Amino acid sequence: MNHIRSLALGTGLARHYTSAARRSVLRQDRTKIPTHQYPIARPSDARVYVWGLAATGALGVQTSVKKQAQVHTDVVQHPSRLSFAENRECLDVAAGYGFSSFATACRGGKSLWGTGINTDAQIGFHKLGGQQRKPFE
Repeated sequence: MNHIRSLALGTGLARHYTSAARRSVLRQDRTKIPTHQYPIARPSDARVYVWGLAATGALGVQTSVKKQAQVHTDVVQHPSRLSFAENRECLDVAAGYGFSSFATACRGGKSLWGTGINTDAQIGFHKLGGQQRKPFE
């Protein structure tokens, strides 16, 4: 209920003041509030989605950078399913600027796969002939 008070000033003008309405907040039983159960991926699901800059081959969408340049896929603007993860059991995925790496399970234990540019040996080193180390190409 609003209470109105008048304050008469010396000049004969009146000001009206109102107090805030007193409202009661109804508390609901939280167990009765409907909630949506979002679907959760099963452990057997093996889907990996990629999107972003694909010009360096970091997403692993095409088999070669030359083939990728022919089909003009510099940027993948929406999540696209990566078929690599459907053929192998991916345990972990890591991504960086220009490369991606995938840890997979195999018969002999675990394997590490990499895609993208390897200018700074982000994916790894290999020996070529001697003891000097050179990035994979």
